[in-house]
Amino acid sequence: MRFNNIFAIHIITGFLLLVTAVLFFTIEFVPIYVFAGAVIFSSLIFYLTSNLKEVNQSLSISNSNEALFKDLVNAQPAGIYRLVQTNVDDFKPEQLPLHKYEFISEQHEAITGLLNADLFAKPEHISSMIHPEDLQDFFEQNYNSIKTKSMFRWEGRIFRDGRIRWVRIESKPRVIDAEHTLWTGIVIDISEKKELEELMGHRKVFERLLLELSSQFVNLTAEKFDDILNLSIERVGKFCNIDRTYIFLWNEEKDILTNTHEWCNDGILSQIEYLQALPCSEIPQWMTHLKTFNPVNIYDVSKLPEEWKVEKEILEAQDVKSLFVVPIISRQRLIGFVGFDSVRKNREWVDYEVKILKVFADLIYNAFERRNAEINLSESRQMLRNILDTIKVRVFWKDNNLNYLGCNQSFARDAGLKVTEDVVGKNDFMMPWTHQAAKYQIDDRKVIQSGKPLLNFEEKQTDARGRNKWLLTSKIPLRDAHGVVIGMLGTYQDITEQKQADIALKASEKKYRILTENAFDGIYLLENEQFMYVNQRFCEISGYSEKEILSKGFSMWKLLTPESKNIAEQRKQARLENKDIPGIYELKIKSQSGELRDIEISTTPLGGMEKVLILGIMRDITERKNNETLRNEVAIANQTVLFKQNFLANMSHEIRTPLTGVLGMIEILSRTNLDEKQLDYVNTLRLSTENLREIINQILDFSKIEAGHIKLKLRNFSKHNMFENAKKLYSSICRKDIVLETYLDPDMPELIEADEYRVGQIINNLLSNAVKFTHQGKICLEARPEKFLDKENFLIRVNVSDTGVGIRPETMERLFQPFEQIETEDTRNFDGTGLGLSICKELVSLMGGEIGVESTPGKGSTFWFTFKARKIKNIQIQTYQSTSGKIKDVKEPLALRVLFAEDKAVNQKVVMIILEAMGHKVAVAKNGHQVLEIFKPGIFDLILMDIQMPGMDGVTATRALREQYKELPPIVGLSANAFEGDREKYMNHGMDDYLTKPVSSEDFESLISRLFSHKVTNT
Repeated sequence: MRFNNIFAIHIITGFLLLVTAVLFFTIEFVPIYVFAGAVIFSSLIFYLTSNLKEVNQSLSISNSNEALFKDLVNAQPAGIYRLVQTNVDDFKPEQLPLHKYEFISEQHEAITGLLNADLFAKPEHISSMIHPEDLQDFFEQNYNSIKTKSMFRWEGRIFRDGRIRWVRIESKPRVIDAEHTLWTGIVIDISEKKELEELMGHRKVFERLLLELSSQFVNLTAEKFDDILNLSIERVGKFCNIDRTYIFLWNEEKDILTNTHEWCNDGILSQIEYLQALPCSEIPQWMTHLKTFNPVNIYDVSKLPEEWKVEKEILEAQDVKSLFVVPIISRQRLIGFVGFDSVRKNREWVDYEVKILKVFADLIYNAFERRNAEINLSESRQMLRNILDTIKVRVFWKDNNLNYLGCNQSFARDAGLKVTEDVVGKNDFMMPWTHQAAKYQIDDRKVIQSGKPLLNFEEKQTDARGRNKWLLTSKIPLRDAHGVVIGMLGTYQDITEQKQADIALKASEKKYRILTENAFDGIYLLENEQFMYVNQRFCEISGYSEKEILSKGFSMWKLLTPESKNIAEQRKQARLENKDIPGIYELKIKSQSGELRDIEISTTPLGGMEKVLILGIMRDITERKNNETLRNEVAIANQTVLFKQNFLANMSHEIRTPLTGVLGMIEILSRTNLDEKQLDYVNTLRLSTENLREIINQILDFSKIEAGHIKLKLRNFSKHNMFENAKKLYSSICRKDIVLETYLDPDMPELIEADEYRVGQIINNLLSNAVKFTHQGKICLEARPEKFLDKENFLIRVNVSDTGVGIRPETMERLFQPFEQIETEDTRNFDGTGLGLSICKELVSLMGGEIGVESTPGKGSTFWFTFKARKIKNIQIQTYQSTSGKIKDVKEPLALRVLFAEDKAVNQKVVMIILEAMGHKVAVAKNGHQVLEIFKPGIFDLILMDIQMPGMDGVTATRALREQYKELPPIVGLSANAFEGDREKYMNHGMDDYLTKPVSSEDFESLISRLFSHKVTNT
């Protein structure tokens, strides 16, 4: 076509040129330049037309190449594009710069899902296809490439037709000019490659998981069994992205299934607690599959057929939509199953999930087998260990180098080891028996080298405590499965006691005779009533010689009295009738000299039916029998003493009660207007009454001492206090021609600890006697340290010397006896109980000291005593009065409202007069009932409560007051009971203080000062 057109042009051009030439030569008026122009034009046209063929040929080739290029580009698996980007400096990483597509291949549209027309119109639309999670990375990579004018490479996810695909984009820049850059690039769909990589990665993870699970189960121990199973089902479940994985075990005997292990994904409810002891009869189809070793594969639980109705109900209750279960098989026997549950959606199980579940089932089977084997082996080992550790026989084993491989617990104790494992690797030279080690190893080598045992031979051993023992040892060769000797096994028993018993047995006869011959009791052996043996003591009791007793015809019957023979006959008859008879009984025997003796016999039968052997012990109880009378007398004496104590206590109470009235009235009478003669009468009466009270006190003290009721009350006090009260009292009562002197040794510690009251009681008693028996001269009281027992404790010696009448030697022996008085021609001028010095002796003994006297008739006496004391350092004795705190004259006397409970009218009157004379107001109650009726809170300041009252006693009334009222005034008990502990006893019953009758105004003043000192105003 093109060739024909060029040919036509050439003909027309030639024709025009011919016409022009004819005209030029025929028509003269045609100018030359016109002709020349026609020639030139014709030549040009001819030239152009002559080259048009080549141009057409080139154009034809270009069009052909373009078509070929498009075919090649569109045939590429990658999409190809070309764009021009405008160079700017102010664009940001999260945006694309201005650009325009020049070319986009058809495959680009197929890969990206974006229409090429849309990209030509809106180039920025390219970012709309990129997955939001990968968009930031796309922008950053693009930004870096544009800034650096480097190759752009990016892999990521895009959306195409609603699906996610993976692409790789690569683009190369070429700068056109300062304002433009040309980018030529490709887009490749790499989804299949990514899926393949993911599949390969998943396969590697799958293979690694199987390998790890296998290695875990290979190293599985019974202790870690459950932990590894739980971890394994969790890892399998997470790998397969399962909602729930589990293991069930089947109890064939009970035909039940139990969910033993379970793992649930996040948000999935656990079912293990509801699936315990599940009867297999409730899931028949399920068990039919499993018992035939077939898996259970359910895609949609809701579409299970009618025969699966029971299983369907159970699974739907657990929200299960799909499941896959594989049986666990051991030796062609079902032991359980392992399975997957899909709860969120229906699920097809892929090959690797099925495979991993089957492999996992095999692993679990092997794990159970190994655990059971390990448990059985452990139990067997533990049983063997328990047996070895329980038996008394020592067991040990060694290798061929004679190093210990093990032992039982008894052997370890002998070796001084805490646990049996400590023996491993040691040898005999490292044991406590190192001195015997060489001999032990000689025997060991003999057994190992010969392969023959050494049985039941004796040897010595030194144990961990250094004691020597005797052993009965056996050693045998220890062989492996091929019979090769690999060591030795040894056992031994401690036969030290047996050896000692053998030695003792050899000396037993000698010891037996020594013991029996020197026994306090008579020992004998009877065989069919004939004496076979008697000791020396038996001969002494019976009066017969050993030869006489052991001779034939001499029997026990010869020694017995008629009454004792009857007793022996009765015992013999009872023994023949197999009746129980006492092993110990009493008899009377008649010795060879005719003396009757009481004996106690203890017998033990030793023989059988053929021989009647009896071992007897005969004790002479004649003296004990004789002492029974004495014991009865002692008991009577003790009862008498108890009666006397009770009598004295009652008499003291009965005497003290009226004595309160007598002393009270004397005190009241002495305050009235009396003339000199009347005052002398009153003073005489007071002195007699005080003497009576002192007699009562001495009798009580003596009774307390006899009953053992005296207890020392130690306190700290100054040494000067020992003499203070005595000087005040006896300085005033000494005759005018008697001088009382006191002396305290400077070496005496300033502060001491002792019973100050009892020390003062002894000093007062001794001074009282000195005053009695001294008519003129002097009485000297001194104290000094006798000796120091240690750094703190020492003995104090107190001397009371007088220039009195003295004591005769024959009288001094009875001086410290109870109820004894010194008999002199003028002693009857003084009254006394004769108890003072005996009480002093007992008190001194309680205080760890002694008492004595030195006297010369007509020249005087020196009584002395010692007592233990303790030196006190850096402690100040509390003083009740100090220079700054003395209680001076009271501006206003303290007037109290007193409720006084007393049943004796005389005592009521006396106490009321004394208290009212002191300025107090008194209300009287006859018993505890009246106290409860009269008392009202806030009315009384003090309650004086007699202990013994009719109707309701003082203790009961006090308890009633304490129970009825929260706040009470002080309650003070009054009683004639003056035994040790009476004060504490009544104060424990709720009383605040306690006074012993008879009481005086001084007693009340002291009491009120103690209880109400805070109300007294100091001046």
